[in-house]
Amino acid sequence: MRTYKVQSGDTFGNIARKTGISILDLKKLNPQIKDINCIVAGQSISLPNTEISSQSKPDEIQYFNITEKNLCAIIPKFTLEKANQFVGVLNLAMKEFSINTPIRQSMFLSQIAHETGGFRWLCELGKDEYFKKYENRKDLGNTIVGDGAKFKGRGFIQITGRDNYSKAGIALNLDLVNSPEIAETPTVAA
Repeated sequence: MRTYKVQSGDTFGNIARKTGISILDLKKLNPQIKDINCIVAGQSISLPNTEISSQSKPDEIQYFNITEKNLCAIIPKFTLEKANQFVGVLNLAMKEFSINTPIRQSMFLSQIAHETGGFRWLCELGKDEYFKKYENRKDLGNTIVGDGAKFKGRGFIQITGRDNYSKAGIALNLDLVNSPEIAETPTVAA
């Protein structure tokens, strides 16, 4: 074990990355740090006996992959097999959309876990009668009879309405208007 003095511009994440250990392992080595987002220059942090790389810049935003075990820790009753269905597409989405800090990742993962009932549903639940609340909603672009049920919430963030499916489809280069159900697949949902 050795000690590292926090430098101006250091973040807990870049110290972990430069030493080649996970943020969770670095946190375990430093139980005195209650909030990893509030470290200050001059503070001492315990490190394993590895050298800090000089290749990275302290102010560089870094991306951290989540693992199946991370998802299982976040979502009670999640199995490693179930987590394996989602971890790859979540990592790709977080990288693509700059969800690249521990705070951003935790907020994103908690939101989508909430929206999907712990990744149980990638489609809004209800019978056809329930989706009538979306019929004739010009603010959603639902102008054709049946749009309410056809364009119900789907995906991790639960996109809803013909206009939102159209916009998401354009962004993803997919025909979500004619095939809205593909928004329920983990890759598209992410």
